Amino acid sequence: MNARVAIFEGEDRGPEYEQQIETIRSEVQSGNRPPGLEDAKGVLILSGGGGKRIAITLFDDEAGMRRGDKALNDMTPAGMGKRSSVEFYEVAVMDMR
Repeated sequence: MNARVAIFEGEDRGPEYEQQIETIRSEVQSGNRPPGLEDAKGVLILSGGGGKRIAITLFDDEAGMRRGDKALNDMTPAGMGKRSSVEFYEVAVMDMR
């Protein structure tokens, strides 16, 4: 399993933020993935203080992660702030009980 980790800074908790979160939640729950993210196996979005957000998207393999990375880089999520970094990881341990 592989993970794409994107950091966003300058998040605005206004109406655009709430709408963006609801759109993401609805897409995730429906299984309706945007083009390029068909290989995504899961997503975790963490919102913290100071306008920072971490978005972790999981993929079975590196090829799917690279396709997903391209699709995600082409998106400009409203209210999420500016994407300050993107890193790639191999998931060493995962337990979702």
